[in-house]
Amino acid sequence: MYPKIYKKIALKMPIIKDVIIERDSLRSELGLAFSSRDLISQGLATALSEQNRIANELALALSEQYRLSGALALAEAEHSQINNALDSALYLRDRIASELDLAVSEQERIANELALNLSARDRMASELALAVSEQDQMANELALALSQLNELARRLSFAESEQVRLESELALVVSERNRAANELADYLPYLEIIKSLIKKIESNYNKTSRFAVEESTIWHDNAYYAEAEDWTWLFWDGNQPFLSLFQKLDLSAVLELACGHGRHSEVLLNNYGDIINELHLMDVLSSNIEYCKRRLGVNKKINYHVNNGISFEGIEKESLSAIFCYDAMVHFRRDIVESYMFSAFDVLKKGGRVLLHHSNFTNDPDNAFGANPHARAYMSKDLIRKYALNAGLEILEQRVINWGNIDNLDCLSLFEKPCSD
Repeated sequence: MYPKIYKKIALKMPIIKDVIIERDSLRSELGLAFSSRDLISQGLATALSEQNRIANELALALSEQYRLSGALALAEAEHSQINNALDSALYLRDRIASELDLAVSEQERIANELALNLSARDRMASELALAVSEQDQMANELALALSQLNELARRLSFAESEQVRLESELALVVSERNRAANELADYLPYLEIIKSLIKKIESNYNKTSRFAVEESTIWHDNAYYAEAEDWTWLFWDGNQPFLSLFQKLDLSAVLELACGHGRHSEVLLNNYGDIINELHLMDVLSSNIEYCKRRLGVNKKINYHVNNGISFEGIEKESLSAIFCYDAMVHFRRDIVESYMFSAFDVLKKGGRVLLHHSNFTNDPDNAFGANPHARAYMSKDLIRKYALNAGLEILEQRVINWGNIDNLDCLSLFEKPCSD
């Protein structure tokens, strides 16, 4: 009679079960009332049928009155009895109708209560569905929490494993530290010696720089610069070895060391200015740099540097493609030349080259350069080669040349910074 879901809910919900039992009981009582009502209705119909029959007989009796006047009294008495019976039947009919109205009212009350019970049942079913939905949501949240808990457990296991590994590595580090501490203790006696050597090297470096700066003062406003202008062509003549070696340089970012009054840089700009991106002029004398500025004028490609006489200070590391020095390093003391070799390695790009015109005079190493032929300092092809190799430069080419009618007095050396470490 009811949907299966209601019966399932009734079996699980005691309150709904009691309501349904009460409802079924009321329904049974209502069925009995309807059955009584039907019986009364049948009786009333019978009475009405009887009344109609009696009325017919009365009509017959009345029609027979003239014929049966003798029986009138008897007919009247019978008529009175029939009227009494009819009144009783009408009274019974009215009582049955009243009881029927009461039964209908009771039926309507029971129907209203049943509707209320059904509404309550539907509300409880909705609440039950909501509770089931919340239960499912809580189950999903619980599953997610369990998944997160498992992930945390996995991470904890990994962390514990990582901790064990780190503790093992830490033990190795501590062991290594102790070993290093023991070794350091063994080398501590030498540390002071090393510090002393560093201080000595720094002192010699500063001493060499001071010497280079002091020695350079002899070139301040020296008549040599005006005289040198007359043989500038010698370095740029195609029949001379200078130019053939110079043409092996990458001139995109080139520096002239000991530029003097800028006679070579001027030729460089005039002949190769279209391929030069940067031209650096460097000299230990600020007066020479100022002269070059006046000579070459304003040019965004040119950068001017006054250095310390022994290095390429002020130049960014690995920024130059080429360095050259003409007719100047022939006067440099050998420790100054050696210092420039190490500094050249720092400022050259990988594959960058340095071309040097230097002395090959190997007599009287302790003589001042001014006392030697053409003021040549003590230097040789092999010695500068050694300096270059110690600095990490590779030797590409060396040419011993004559100068001032003296055989093999000078040398041209071309070095390169290796492209790989």
